[in-house]
Amino acid sequence: MPNITGKVVDFNNSPVSSAILVLREEEVSSQIQQSDTEGKFVFVNVKPSIYKLSVLIPKNNYVSEQTIQMLTDQTTDTHADFLVDMSLVPKTGSSVGFFANDKYVYLKYIQYIFLAGTGWFFFYKLIGDKLSFELLLLKDMSIARGVITYLVAVTTIAMAALLMLASILTGGKDLDKRFALGKEILTLLIGILGTIIGFYYGSSTKDNATAAIPASDSVRVQNIKVIPESPRAGTRFNLKMQVTGGKKPYLYSIDFKPAKSINGEITDKQSESGIIEETFMLDTNVKNLTQVGFIIQGTDSENKPFRYPSSGEQKITLKK
Repeated sequence: MPNITGKVVDFNNSPVSSAILVLREEEVSSQIQQSDTEGKFVFVNVKPSIYKLSVLIPKNNYVSEQTIQMLTDQTTDTHADFLVDMSLVPKTGSSVGFFANDKYVYLKYIQYIFLAGTGWFFFYKLIGDKLSFELLLLKDMSIARGVITYLVAVTTIAMAALLMLASILTGGKDLDKRFALGKEILTLLIGILGTIIGFYYGSSTKDNATAAIPASDSVRVQNIKVIPESPRAGTRFNLKMQVTGGKKPYLYSIDFKPAKSINGEITDKQSESGIIEETFMLDTNVKNLTQVGFIIQGTDSENKPFRYPSSGEQKITLKK
């Protein structure tokens, strides 16, 4: 009569020894064996019937089961393998639980930590603690294109680093499939990155060639933001804006209309980055007014002037 043979391995294709194999047939006593040092087992001279073959890992009561049918005219052995998730099995002789003595578990979590650290670093460097204000800058097309290029480049580099770590540090019989899938994703990201860079620099070159005056030569004030939008008399409010173009640093002044409606007007103050954030106090004498106006004007380091608004004054609606 034919035999039932097989092997017990983990997800890294390493043999699992001392696993308990139980072969059961209804109304017949069970046969029990242990896998050897190579993870192999054999039940000899198995008569025709339908059996349940189970594997048990005693350390954590891990159980897996297969149904096997032995035919009446069968002359060849039946082979049944078991794939066991050994990461669920606690290791002995160490206080670190199932992490001990399993380098693949270590390496998996090292990759997770690497991903989390890389994501946090680039997010903090790009946006920092000024998320709401920085997002306003994306209204500028050149800034938005630069941010998109930056994010896709970081993602592509991180993906390449992960593939490098996977090929060096991890194993398992499915490594080839996982690595091939990762390469396809990386190839897709490289293609997207190349397309974005091509459009970005191609558009920049075309703009510079056709424009009579490059946009960078024009000093502009944009992304004006008043917080709160409608302040009350006798309270503070913040004024935020971005100066772009020209050559840094910038020298600026902020004047309010009517005169003396604000305590602490700004005169000839310098901004190294072009980001302007100022706090003002509304005088109590404006409580009967519905609006106050302001004008921002100044020059860059090459003495090119700028003014916002270009004529008149920008109004702030007051809350009663």
